[in-house]
Amino acid sequence: MCALKRNLNQSPNSQASAVKALWDFASAISELLYPALCIVCERRYASGQYSICPFCWKLTLRNRSSSKDTSDSAEDSDLSRQIPAISLGAYESPLADILQKFKYEGFIALGERLSLAMVHLRKERILSLKADAILPIPLHISGLKSRGFNQARVISDIVSMATGLPVAGNVVEKVVKTRNQAKLSAPQRQHNLAGAFVATESEWTGKRVIVIDDVITTGATIAEVGKTAEEAGVEVVGAVALSSAIEFCSIPVSAEF
Repeated sequence: MCALKRNLNQSPNSQASAVKALWDFASAISELLYPALCIVCERRYASGQYSICPFCWKLTLRNRSSSKDTSDSAEDSDLSRQIPAISLGAYESPLADILQKFKYEGFIALGERLSLAMVHLRKERILSLKADAILPIPLHISGLKSRGFNQARVISDIVSMATGLPVAGNVVEKVVKTRNQAKLSAPQRQHNLAGAFVATESEWTGKRVIVIDDVITTGATIAEVGKTAEEAGVEVVGAVALSSAIEFCSIPVSAEF
């Protein structure tokens, strides 16, 4: 009986070691039977948390922003002003593939990891804008229900955590359900978004904000949200995204600023 008690008292470490060994063995067998496949290149790789192989991840971080200088969203430069569009890189594979998985297939952990990488590489530029808060592009209520999350809010939460800038989530609301913009031209995007956003009562009046989105293509969404925010007295000083095809966005000039 004493020997049994002694063995029980000594068992926690040995039990933990046995459980770990069993877990490692089961994991090894699982990898042999069900090898992890990279969601981008579909190569086998040592399984990890984010479903992307080291090779594709390195390519993603080597991506560079587009060399295109201005947005297509402004028809007359005299009626608009330029704000910087800061991003991790251009919308090219493998970054584009990862963003598709994040946005349309619910790979939120991938979006968070990309956001961490982006803010790590672009933190100084983001802080140089001297903003008071960050403003995620809002989704229409139907889009939010369908997707289950707002990708711009996911990115904003990571940027906020890394920079200390609060999220101003109550400045603009999307009140019109718009068409998917992926295949629309720049003029069509502008028409599609016209009147889609309204300003809400906000404590951010008189403050400076950075608009956050997952992808900036022509800058039409940034322009429409920026115009709406500035009509309510909130100054937009920059845009941040995981990917951008342009280096500057055009914001229609507001009488407020």
